[in-house]
Amino acid sequence: MKFDPRVTTYADLAEHAAKRECAQPIFACNEAQLVTAKEYSTAVKKRGKGKIRWVKDNKYYMGQGALKYLPVTKTQATRINADLSHANHWLSPSQRALLKKIKANPKAPWPNAVGKPFARAWQAAMKVK
Repeated sequence: MKFDPRVTTYADLAEHAAKRECAQPIFACNEAQLVTAKEYSTAVKKRGKGKIRWVKDNKYYMGQGALKYLPVTKTQATRINADLSHANHWLSPSQRALLKKIKANPKAPWPNAVGKPFARAWQAAMKVK
């Protein structure tokens, strides 16, 4: 998303992002934005001057560990991949239970769920004993 100060204020954008938990962290481009963002969230980072690098595979990090076996929606995959350390925040209780089972049984024949339709991946995971 590109911020346009002619359309909305940075404060309104930061408040909206914090309320909807759609920006973790909230990025600030200067000191004034940094101060404003900290009013709405503790997860604030100052953006460097370099170019923004777009991720080609939004599920790359999920595909590296036990999460690759966990069925998730496209939205969950994007959010989890963006901040792996808070993955549980985006999971339902049944997904958390399944992830615990996957981690407890790493040698079971869990099917890779990355990029698969949620319902089909969930059915396949439920068949693993």
